[in-house]
Amino acid sequence: MIKHLVRIALITLLVTPTISSAGFRCETGKLVDEGDTKSEIKLICGQPMDASYEGVIKHRGKFVYVDRWIYGADIGQFYRILEFHDGVLVNIETGPRVQ
Repeated sequence: MIKHLVRIALITLLVTPTISSAGFRCETGKLVDEGDTKSEIKLICGQPMDASYEGVIKHRGKFVYVDRWIYGADIGQFYRILEFHDGVLVNIETGPRVQ
């Protein structure tokens, strides 16, 4: 019986789609998520506190330009690091806590 329940639980975990927690809310309260463009994010959140061009990488068989933007937060919250490929947001990382 226990083996059967464990098997069902494992299958459920494998089949259930994961919920993306990649998005974040900027100071305006609006949600930014993967797939948004740099222009859209600037309109929603304003200028990042830091922006850097990381170079060109080969990704899925093609070369893409990589940029990273950092948005700050209130004291006690976390910085958000946004990675763009060819101007489209592909990853949001949680940085260190704001001191």
